[in-house]
Amino acid sequence: MITDSGGVQLVSSVETRCGLIDGFAGCIPDWHSGPVQYSLKHLTAQRTLLIAAGYEDAIDSTLKRSDLAFSLALFSITKNPELACQSTITIFENKINEATCNVLAAWFLKVYVEKGAKTGKEPIILDLDGSSVEAHGEQEKTAYNCVREARTRP
Repeated sequence: MITDSGGVQLVSSVETRCGLIDGFAGCIPDWHSGPVQYSLKHLTAQRTLLIAAGYEDAIDSTLKRSDLAFSLALFSITKNPELACQSTITIFENKINEATCNVLAAWFLKVYVEKGAKTGKEPIILDLDGSSVEAHGEQEKTAYNCVREARTRP
């Protein structure tokens, strides 16, 4: 068996056309001091490929280190076919703090608006629901839009 993740080639070809990983990696502060084996772009590309293929945990980096499809896809994006190990990906993930998430969110919005404006498609509609609807138990899809406080009985 060579791979079970042939879809990562599609992801890398989309990245080649869109070039989002450079912008994404540019939002993350570089903590490295001195020579590095894996650039921020490389770590971002590897993590993106793994997530796109359904591997949501950093430990999956070690599992896929010998997967030729991932190596080829990573090479087409970064010109480096080697996958970083789990500990390197974990360090990368832990360096992304709340401030970095805010920068990334602003960057994503900017890219989305720019791409939408260039294509001339339908307007962007932000459908925000600020209501506080009390939910009981662990109901699906209520985590972001409800009040989950325990009520005290009178």
